Amino acid sequence: GRIVRTGGKELAHELEQKGYEWVREALYAGKV
Repeated sequence: GRIVRTGGKELAHELEQKGYEWVREALYAGKV
């Protein structure tokens, strides 16, 4: 899968800190 979201370097840093679990939670919550 491919996650498309604006953010650039800030998003990359956020992913490094939080991992991808928060993305999954957001997807299941409907906050895409």
